[in-house]
Parts: sequence; structure tokens; C-alpha cells
Amino acid sequence: MTPSKFSGIIAVILAFLVAGWLLSGQIFDATSTTEPVPGFQRPVSSTTVARVQTRKIKAQTYIPSIFVTGQTESSRAITIRTQITGKISKTIVNAGDSVSKGDVIAQLNPEDLPIRLKEAEARVKQRKIEFSAAKKLSIKGFKTETKFAAAFADLQSAKAHAKRVKIDYENTIIRAPFSGILSERLVENGDVLKRFDPIAELIDLDPLIITAYVSEKDYLKIV
Repeated sequence: MTPSKFSGIIAVILAFLVAGWLLSGQIFDATSTTEPVPGFQRPVSSTTVARVQTRKIKAQTYIPSIFVTGQTESSRAITIRTQITGKISKTIVNAGDSVSKGDVIAQLNPEDLPIRLKEAEARVKQRKIEFSAAKKLSIKGFKTETKFAAAFADLQSAKAHAKRVKIDYENTIIRAPFSGILSERLVENGDVLKRFDPIAELIDLDPLIITAYVSEKDYLKIV
């Protein structure tokens, strides 16, 4: 046998072997897919269901809002001062207390003012009697116009003096000129004060003034 023929036979044998090997692999795969392996379970696919919540909504008007910074201040603020010289005998209101118009804040010792007022009122009565008598005599012609005028002047002077003493007596009681908050009390019992010395600070919070600062961007939202 020549070498060329021998090579041809070998090639044919190898071709049959390769074809047989390929066919055996396909048969094995086919049987492995149709016959499950004992104890082996195929995974079961699962589907996850999403939970959904619903609610009913109603259309509403949108009102934009902005944040601002600012400050508040009272509409009125005054310093209450004494109108006469005297000693504080009693304090009624403390800092932070609310007061109404006319409420007593403090009292000064009246000293001899009550006696002086009674004397002044008695003098007025006396001058009225004297003036009335001078008027009658003047009408009858027993007194001159000069004496009548003097009696009238004495009466007016007595009235003016009595009025001043009465005002001083009334000023021993310090009252709130309007309703508000006593922001600060500046005196204590026993303090000796001169005329126009400060007694308390009173503020009025009705109405309350609010001053706010708005940026240019936010300003366009409110104009």
C-alpha cells in the first residue's frame, strides 16, 4: 500500500470519529434537558406587586408667603414726672404692669398741703363776703369805686391762691395719663423728688407699630 492511500484511509477514519463524537454530545444534551436530575428543583419566578395609596384632593387657592425681619415699637411712650417737690410715700404699680387712664402709680407725702388748702378756701369765703359788702355799699354810694375794685381784686387773688394749692395737693397723687404698660418704675418709697423729676416710663401698645424690612425680590410679591 502506497503512503498516499494510507493517508486517505486515516483521514476517513478520523472523520467518522469526529462525527460520532459530535452526535453523541447532541444526544446527551437532549436527554439531559428532558430528564430532570433527582433532587433538583427549578427556581420559580415571582412577580413583586407594588403597594399604592390613594387619597382625594381638592383644589385650593395658593397664597404665597414671605419671611421678613423687623421690629416693633409702641405708638406712644412718655416719661411721667412729678409736678411738685416731695417724698414718695407709696408706690402702687410695678414695672410690666398694665394700667388704665387715671390709675394711681405712686403717691407723694402731702405734708401740710391739706391744711394750706383749707386755709385758702376759707380765705376765698372771707373775700367773697367782703366783696359782697363792698358791692352793696358801692351801689348805695357809701363806698368809692376804688374800694370796690380793691375788694374784687382781693377775691380774685384768694381764688387763684386756693386753685394753686389745690393743684399741688392733687399732684401728690401720680396718675397714668393714658392706658398702657408701665415699662419702668424709676422711684422707690422714701425717695425725695424735685419738681419734674422722672417717676416712671409709660408706653401705649394699642396700636402696636411694626416696621418690617422686605427685600426687593419679595417686595414684588406684595405690591
